[in-house]
Amino acid sequence: MNISVDVSNTGKVVGKESVLLYISDLVASDISPDIKRLRGFDKIELKPGESKTVTFKIKAEDIAYVNSELKKVTEAGEFQIQLGDKKIKFNYIP
Repeated sequence: MNISVDVSNTGKVVGKESVLLYISDLVASDISPDIKRLRGFDKIELKPGESKTVTFKIKAEDIAYVNSELKKVTEAGEFQIQLGDKKIKFNYIP
């Protein structure tokens, strides 16, 4: 799955922006999931008035967690992606 976000520099000077991708597992079957985990990042430079689109590819391993048996698993369920102040929920079905 791919997710994209547009980032704009509304200022009058060149600036750099760190774009952070967080994913939250809203329901895990045998443990309390992390509130949010950093799963991707990119640092971009923007000229005044410039906008860029940043795209992340989300793989099954990006939503996996370590269960109570210390095994990395990916389960079906509801997840939330956060990029800056934008949030979206999705359902994963393996």
